[in-house]
Amino acid sequence: LVFNFSSHPHFATRCFLCLNGANGSFGPTRVLKHLFLKDRELLAADLEEIVKWPIENIVLGHGDNVIGDGRAKMESAFGWLTRAR
Repeated sequence: LVFNFSSHPHFATRCFLCLNGANGSFGPTRVLKHLFLKDRELLAADLEEIVKWPIENIVLGHGDNVIGDGRAKMESAFGWLTRAR
């Protein structure tokens, strides 16, 4: 659900990440938010439970791992979803 690219050496990839809202920030991309998240109510309910967990670190498949303060990062990344409810 989230990406965390601080930088990328390939220029075209950096451009794509910028356009998709994934360069230099932790969270879901624009494409993910607008095309693939169909049931926002269900995701918001699930995230309310997830942020109750004692998340310290987040290991990502796409981008840089988050070391420390993982729970606050998740809350911040999906704040738009809980505010929309």
